Amino acid sequence: VLVTHHDNRCHLVAALADALLALQRDDPRIHVAIVCRHVESARRLHNSLAGAVSARLVEDGAFSFGPGIEVTSVHEVKGLEFDVVVVPDLDAATYPDHPDARRALYVAVTRPIHRLWLAGAGPRSPLLPTWL
Repeated sequence: VLVTHHDNRCHLVAALADALLALQRDDPRIHVAIVCRHVESARRLHNSLAGAVSARLVEDGAFSFGPGIEVTSVHEVKGLEFDVVVVPDLDAATYPDHPDARRALYVAVTRPIHRLWLAGAGPRSPLLPTWL
């Protein structure tokens, strides 16, 4: 598990783009899911990454189940697994200390087969342990 915190959303997107390009370069067969809590967040992030990384926006369950990067929401990934999962919006506003947020985070963090990256910008989510 990798946990990173960024000063702002621009730094977060730049770090994601750099890391995703390196992942694909190291293993072209890797299947990465970037799992945002909400569909709107997934759309915004997909648009932000579009200039740097080739990624598909997945809505309505249209996953490729093959190599590549897919940006989606928690609602879409229930019951699925991916080589790598990135949770890019782990902040206090998106994941407050609330049962719905706790369930959504549980779904997101239980999808990776090999690696999990928790990232956020702004105030940290209270759902993260203080030792992370």
